Amino acid sequence: MKQFYLYLLSALISACASSPGFDTRDIDPSLTPERVVHSLSANQGKTLLWGGLIININNLEQLTRIEVLAYPLNDAQLPLHNQSPMGRFLVDYQGFLEPSNYAPGRMITVRGTLIKLQQGKIGESNYLYPVLNSQQLYLWPQDAGQGKTRFHIGIGIGM
Repeated sequence: MKQFYLYLLSALISACASSPGFDTRDIDPSLTPERVVHSLSANQGKTLLWGGLIININNLEQLTRIEVLAYPLNDAQLPLHNQSPMGRFLVDYQGFLEPSNYAPGRMITVRGTLIKLQQGKIGESNYLYPVLNSQQLYLWPQDAGQGKTRFHIGIGIGM
């Protein structure tokens, strides 16, 4: 009977603390934004899984373009913003995304196809951005990655 309760408790915890569920089978984690800038021809068309902090969002006529400062991802695909950044990239999302939700400073993870390199600027410096055509996008809760638990177990009355 004790094993049953342990199994039930672990099932409840894993159900409450779920991740976005990205398919990572065909993803090469060694391909970072910095690396693909130097090898576009070998990597164009590949599916990538990147994440980081939103720097800027721009709604265009047919799509939304998001500029992201890339960070390594943990096992749940959450960007580890306490580690060194791995360059910047752009995400092309077909349709409209609300800029107040996808605001600078929010964390995002994207699965998409590398389609091209885009010339841009960071301040006065020229910058070459890899561009992903978004297949799957996940906007993390604002408190994600800050050491807070995303589940509570208890009995009582809340007010």
